[in-house]
Amino acid sequence: MLNTLFEKHPQWAQIQEIDQTLRGAGFQAVLAGGCVRDALLGKVAKDIDIATDATPEQIATLFTRVIMVGESFGVCRVLTSEIEGQLPVEVATFREESDYQDGRHPQKVVYSTLDKDAQRRDFTINAMYFDLHKQQLIDTVNGAVDLRQRVLRTVGDPQQRFQEDSLRLLRAARFSAQMDLTIEQETLKVLRARAFEIHRVSKERIQDEINKAFQITQPRLFFSCLSTVGLQKEIFKDWSWEEKSLSLFFANSVSVDEGWAGLSLLQTSFKIKNLNERLKELKLSNDKIYFVQTGLLLKDFLSQGREDDLRGFVNLMKRRDIQKSVACTAKALQALSQKDPRPLWQGYLTRYCPQGALPTALVTGEDLLQAGQKPGPNIGRDLEETYLWQLQNPNLDKSGVLSLLLQKRKAK
Repeated sequence: MLNTLFEKHPQWAQIQEIDQTLRGAGFQAVLAGGCVRDALLGKVAKDIDIATDATPEQIATLFTRVIMVGESFGVCRVLTSEIEGQLPVEVATFREESDYQDGRHPQKVVYSTLDKDAQRRDFTINAMYFDLHKQQLIDTVNGAVDLRQRVLRTVGDPQQRFQEDSLRLLRAARFSAQMDLTIEQETLKVLRARAFEIHRVSKERIQDEINKAFQITQPRLFFSCLSTVGLQKEIFKDWSWEEKSLSLFFANSVSVDEGWAGLSLLQTSFKIKNLNERLKELKLSNDKIYFVQTGLLLKDFLSQGREDDLRGFVNLMKRRDIQKSVACTAKALQALSQKDPRPLWQGYLTRYCPQGALPTALVTGEDLLQAGQKPGPNIGRDLEETYLWQLQNPNLDKSGVLSLLLQKRKAK
């Protein structure tokens, strides 16, 4: 059963070749970690990793294309052919880790055995292996039992596991939500007690975990868990949300951009002008912040319910990914129990953008200069105004729009 799922992976041929080459050279080779867990859940894993007792140096002698990405940790990536676009397979040496000094990285790494390798991993469900040659599950930590019983438990002492790597605090919340697992009582107790240590982790790594959580089946479970274990107040400080609106918006998976926009649109604790600062603290990219800002502008525009703010509509239509933002903002407003704004937006589109996009401006800056306008800031203002006239009067041609401009000048 498990082998059938592994065979569906697009890199299966590479995985087989690496496994057979390592075995042929006298080394042990097994599939490890998340891919085994996913197979037990009936899923084809996104990534399949191989663990072995061969060192990176020995691996490098067996394959012609080996990328050393974490040699000090016994991790490398192997490509088995010259096929363009081929993705590498991660191969890691069995190891023990100790002397964690920064809450994330071990200072001492020693190559070891499969049993010891399992003991260094975070949760039992991630510490299983599969022997392709024997078609055998190798489970020294009872991870399969925990998975069947829907329990998330650390390998060994939870105090030690969370002290070694504080990112595991956040990963516990994500795994619990992603696979609908109940966090084992002792693990939960320590998780709550050490939640403040999430600050030992870089904002980039925290954001990466949250990004992954947006895309699970029910992200609302993740945010509920964050609140329950005390991680929400540590990560988001003065952010706050109504539980109902957060649950409605995150009832299903969303894209990363939509996730951050949703959190921003639904928050009730601070003013919009302070949002950029909060997002930058969380190390969001400029593109993500831009999408959030578009959502906030749309929320303000759509919440007013006006049908005559053509200038505001045009400015919004000029922003990137506007239709994606409209869908996201509408979803947020509905989660806040506000009226569905999409009919209002569709009304603007039907009236002013029958082709689905803003039409090209009939009047250019050169046209205004030829019509006697002097260079300067008035050019920009007149271009904006003539464009609005064009939208309001779709039967006008360029000369008609310029005539309106001349009439306006004479009226002054």
